Amino acid sequence: SNSLDHTDKVLEKAIEKYNEQKDILIELLHSAKRFFQSLPRTHLPFSLSHEDIKQQIADMLPAVESPQCPILILGDVGAGKSLFINLLLQMKLLPTTARHCTPTICEIEYSTSRSLNLYPHSHSDLLHTEIMLDGK
Repeated sequence: SNSLDHTDKVLEKAIEKYNEQKDILIELLHSAKRFFQSLPRTHLPFSLSHEDIKQQIADMLPAVESPQCPILILGDVGAGKSLFINLLLQMKLLPTTARHCTPTICEIEYSTSRSLNLYPHSHSDLLHTEIMLDGK
């Protein structure tokens, strides 16, 4: 339990630091966007026009402002990736054993409903199965 408390505190600090850095980046992007909007419609001394730069900033903002934070977890077979994810989420979501037991790529995201969406190996197939968890 003491180890889990320590892990919780470390994760809380990491999330807090991430959110602080994210807020700084969002403000910088908005500031850059305002700067380029204030420029006269003349050509800049480099290959991109200020309209191109404004568009690139506008394209970046939704991803940066999104509450999603993609995390890629990689490791050898049996390294404890599923166990780590379960600890991180503070719930037993993925099966765990000392051997190979999660034979596919798992994408986990926040949802207001507790469900699993199972996709075939090829993401090009749109068919999938949704399983509601806990009967909710």
